[in-house]
Amino acid sequence: MFNDTINSITEILNNRESLKIAGDGTNIHAAVMMIIKNTGNCFSTLLIKRSTNDNDVFSGHMAFPGGKKKNEDQNKLETAYRETEEEVGINLRNESMVLGQLDDCKPSTPAARKFIVTPYVAYIKEDYPLNLNEEVSAAVWIPLKELKNIYLSNSKKYKGQIRKEAFEYNYNEYFIWGLTGRILNNFFDLTNSLFD
Repeated sequence: MFNDTINSITEILNNRESLKIAGDGTNIHAAVMMIIKNTGNCFSTLLIKRSTNDNDVFSGHMAFPGGKKKNEDQNKLETAYRETEEEVGINLRNESMVLGQLDDCKPSTPAARKFIVTPYVAYIKEDYPLNLNEEVSAAVWIPLKELKNIYLSNSKKYKGQIRKEAFEYNYNEYFIWGLTGRILNNFFDLTNSLFD
């Protein structure tokens, strides 16, 4: 059952053209990694809470591990690998299977509008201990079924309208919104039927 779901996600993500945003040369390119693992009888995804930092436009936000592309990164996937290892201590190069890519997106927050973020989806088979760096104040594995239920509730309530509330996910004490909410919506737009 679990292998079938992972195979289905891979097929869905790779049998489509993901939206690419080229930018105009003034943009800041970044990448994030949506990591999925099997937690008992369901799949969960890892979200981090970014530390409070006056120099970070995403300060205090819930997010996927990731960050800005550096010159030494060969591509955005390398950025996602490097940032994930730095922020949470998981070496995805050795310990994961990259399932595919979601649509590029730009934050709507005025201070972050220059960012173009590429989200990737990876699957890890084992439970790896997290080693959070100073950029991360907390990390939580959230069941995809729970997030999918919020997504479906939002979809029904807002009927496809582009409203910031349509990208908001409240899970226990964690409030997920903005760019991360949009990435989750993109993921569930494609895969929600897999998480019943």
